[in-house]
Parts: sequence; structure tokens; C-alpha cells
Amino acid sequence: MSKSAHEIWTVGLLTGATLGLVALAYTISKLPEEEFVRRMETTQMNFEEFSTFDEALAAIKAEEEKFLTSEILLTSERGDVVLTAATLGVTADDDELIQTLGNFMEFATPISKVEVYLFGKTLKLPSSVNEEQTKLAFEGSGIEQGVKDAEYFYEAGVQIAEEQIGYGIAAAALAAELQTAWETFTPPAELALPLRTAEPEIRTEDLETLLPQAEGIAAQSFTLEDEFSNSWEFPMAAHLNLLKPSAEDPALLKIDEDAFITAIELELVPEVEEDPLPAIITENEDGTYAFHGSARFGREIDKTGLLALIEDNLDVAADDEGEAVDITITLPIRQVEPQVTVPASLREKGITELVGMGYSNFSGSRSGRIHNVNRGMDQFNGVIVEQGAEFSFTSLVGEIDAANGWLPEYVIKGDETIPEYGGGLCQVSSTMFRAALYSGLSITMRKNHSYAVSTYAYPSGYGLDATVYTPLPDFRFINDTAGALLIQGYTEGENAYFVFYGTYDGRTVAMDGPYNYDYVAAPDPVTVYTETLEPGIRELKDRSHTGFKVDWYRIITYGDGTQSERENIHSNYEARPARYEEGMPESGIPPTEEEVGG
Repeated sequence: MSKSAHEIWTVGLLTGATLGLVALAYTISKLPEEEFVRRMETTQMNFEEFSTFDEALAAIKAEEEKFLTSEILLTSERGDVVLTAATLGVTADDDELIQTLGNFMEFATPISKVEVYLFGKTLKLPSSVNEEQTKLAFEGSGIEQGVKDAEYFYEAGVQIAEEQIGYGIAAAALAAELQTAWETFTPPAELALPLRTAEPEIRTEDLETLLPQAEGIAAQSFTLEDEFSNSWEFPMAAHLNLLKPSAEDPALLKIDEDAFITAIELELVPEVEEDPLPAIITENEDGTYAFHGSARFGREIDKTGLLALIEDNLDVAADDEGEAVDITITLPIRQVEPQVTVPASLREKGITELVGMGYSNFSGSRSGRIHNVNRGMDQFNGVIVEQGAEFSFTSLVGEIDAANGWLPEYVIKGDETIPEYGGGLCQVSSTMFRAALYSGLSITMRKNHSYAVSTYAYPSGYGLDATVYTPLPDFRFINDTAGALLIQGYTEGENAYFVFYGTYDGRTVAMDGPYNYDYVAAPDPVTVYTETLEPGIRELKDRSHTGFKVDWYRIITYGDGTQSERENIHSNYEARPARYEEGMPESGIPPTEEEVGG
């Protein structure tokens, strides 16, 4: 046979075969549905008895429902429980199977139909198990319980609560068993529930040997104080559960750090800690500055530091009479810096952070005094104190008269309390003093009021006031920070605030006081006779004031950890008699002291 004839024969053969296959595929694709259904199956069941895919799907759904709703007795040493596979989190992942069977006759290709017809096809019908739902199914069954160490507690003496083994559902192992059962659609009537166990680290016998130590510690109590003299009781008898055998020396009891921090977060943090408050400062067109918000340092307890302070005192036993020993500890508080957003003109001066603040309260003030306080706070709002400069209150306050918006109110002048323009300005100077004091700035001039004024005793006590009267006495401080200071002054309700912004170098201030002493009783009342009152009419003009001295002590801790000398802030308040005015007698002659006494 020639080469060309051979090629023709081959092409003809292939063409015939192809046409034959096409004819076969066409013929098979036109076969009735039951020919394909009966040649398919899943790992769980075959479809030989079905004539349509709808029948097969219905049977699959019925078997799925039967499996998912069948009750399974789960047994364990912790107890038995009856649940269904569905409750245990089993679901059928049958979306792909349903799509394949439901659309086979309409959308399957002829080649796919030939494959099924000639070779059959096993389809996957998987399941999935939601392990979170598996765990939820056992809630309230009592099978699971948390592991618990033995611990001390106090009830008419030191007692020991026994340890507890932890039990948990081994959800992954249970899921594997359920999925194995799913492969044959045969839900188990009974199944041994797989459990995980956790052993306690501290047992009753560990604590029994240390019971004498626990009894000594239970006799101790701590009073925790903050810088504002607020206090909280921390009796060890109520916190014996914090005690654990030391990891370094099991013969010694120590306070567990994690448990201690949890206790402090529950008992103290809500009352002591504060979040920092941010502020935004913008520049106006005229070069002045506007404040949006007022920054505040946040406060947080140094919990590990507090733990160290308490542990340092745990070796203090009960006193000789067996009474509980109370120890006072100052809470270690850390400042949390707030975010302060400023324009470029302030950044150039080093004004980028909160430096400090001070406040006072003027509740009970007359309307004129309140007006003057607000006027004074506005006067200093936006003032910049350059680095190294001395701030002078009376130099910056300006003329104090009606033309400058001041009202007449009471001021202390000599031996009298009389109305003058600007009465109440000392509320402003006292607030400024506190801001400088708590910012750790150097105070160069400050004078207390002649007598103690209760308004200035809030919130920390007497001795933190500063009187001013143009030109002297003045209040002055030096800006000894690394940049300029910007002052924000405002009132909110009955509180006055000065806030300093600049370059914060980490300095913090601790105040110790007040220490009041050398009390002097008020002198006998003084009566001044006047023609402005009717004879015999008597009015109180000034109340009496007890004299005394007050000492505060300031210690500044700088960013490098060094501390200043213990600085004394001293105040000497005079004793003042009550002062009365009384109408001049009709004789026009005031009575003598002997006549008044008689």
C-alpha cells in the first residue's frame, strides 16, 4: 500500500471512530434519568432503588434528618447526658451534592453523562462540626468544671478550700467520632464522652504545712492612701486567696502577682485610676490661641510597685496582744501623659505637652465675686511665660477698676474686710499658685491671707492660698522648664482652673500636709459705733477667726529620678476678733469699755 493510501485509510478510520463515539455519547445522553441515578452513590448510600434525582435527594435529606435528630447517650465519669447530633453542632455540608444531582439532567455535559453511565460515580456528602456549639451543648450539665487550686480563706479563722480537678469536653475528639458515624449515617446510640483533665498546681496538703504563716499574715491589714488623702482598706484576712507557696521557696507564702493585680483592678482601679484627657490648641488670625478641651494627666496605679510595698511588710506579725497590725502605704501612682495638639508657632517655643494644673473652688461666692473670678481667669488665659522668665501676677493683671470690667467686692485690707474693685481676685492668684506648685516650678514670692478663709481650704486643707494686692503682695514663680509656658485659664461651674502647657520633663510633685499647729483663740469682739445705724441696732461686719500656723512640704522628683530638698510652704493665719457696728447712742457718746462690760 502506498504511503498516501495508508494515510487516507488512517484518516478514514479515525473519522469513523470519532463519529462512532459522538453517536454513542449522543445516544447515552438521551437515556432516561433512572439510568444515571442508579449509577451514582454517596459514601453513605447508593441510589439503585431510585428512578429520579429528586427521589435520591429526598432520601438523602431524610437520612440526614434522621442522623441529626437521633438521640445519643453520652457517658462519662462526670455524668451522663442525652443530646442529638444537631445539638452537638453537626451540620450536613450538602450544597455541592444538591446542586450536582438537581442539575445533572439539564446541565451535565454529554461526556459527563458517558462517564457516569460507563463507570458510575461516588459523590461526597461531608459534614462539619462547630466545636464552639459542641461546648455550648454541655452548659449546665455539670460535666465541665474549671481547675481550681486549693486556697486559704477566712471564716472564724484561717480555713482551706480544697483543690478541684478541671474537666472539659474534648470537642475535637468528639467531633471526629461524630464525623466517622456520619460516613455511614449510623448515629451511635451510646458514646463514651471524651474528656480533658487539668490537675491543680496547689493542693490542700501544700497549704496545711504553711498554715501558721497564713495565720500570721491574716492578722495584718493595710491602709492604702493616695496623694489626696483618700484611703482604702486592704485587710489580708479578706485576701488570703492571693497567697501561694513561693516558686523559689515552697516553704514560704508569697502573694501571687496575677491574682493580686486582678484584685486591685476590681477593688481600686475604678476609684483611683483616671484616663488622660487630650487638648487641641489652635492659633487665631490675631495671633492669640484658642483652647479646645483642657488636658489632664491620667492616673494609674503601679500595681507591681504596690505589691512590692505590701510584700515588704508581710513579715510584720500581730502585736504583743495579738491584735491585728494596720500598716499605712502610700499608693504608687504613675502619671499618664495626654495628647496635646498644637500649631507650629507653639512647637517652636517648646510648647507641646501638658506640664501641670491647679484648681480651686469658689462655691458660695456672691455674684460680684464670681464675676471678678471669671474676669481674672480670662485675663491670664493665653498668657505665655518665656523660658527662664519670672511670672508676676500683679504686673500682668492690669488696672483693677470699673473701667476695666471689675466690680466692687470684699477684700481683706488691714484689720478690715471691705468692698473694693477686684474683690475675689485672690481666688485667681491662689489657683495660679496651685498650678505652679503642682507643676514643680520655683515659687519666688507668695503670701498667705491675713486670716484663714474657708474658701481656700478646698480640697486639700488650709495653707495653699496666695493673696495679692497691686503692687504688693504679689505672687511670682520662675519658668525653669526647657521651653516657654502657655497658660490656659477658665472656670467650669464653681471651679477655677489654670493649666500649663510647655515641655514636660517628667517632674512630679508630692505634697505632705497640711500640718496645723499653734492655735490662738479669737480676741474679744470689737464694736464700732456709727451714725449710719439707729441707736441700739447692732450688725456683724466681720466674723471671728482662730489663728494658727500651717506647714506643707513639697518634694519634686525630676525625670532623672533625683529629688529636690523638702520645701516648706508655711502659712501664718492671724487670730481676728468678731467686728460689729452699732448705732450711736442718742447721747452721741459711745459707751466706755467698763459700761459695755457692766
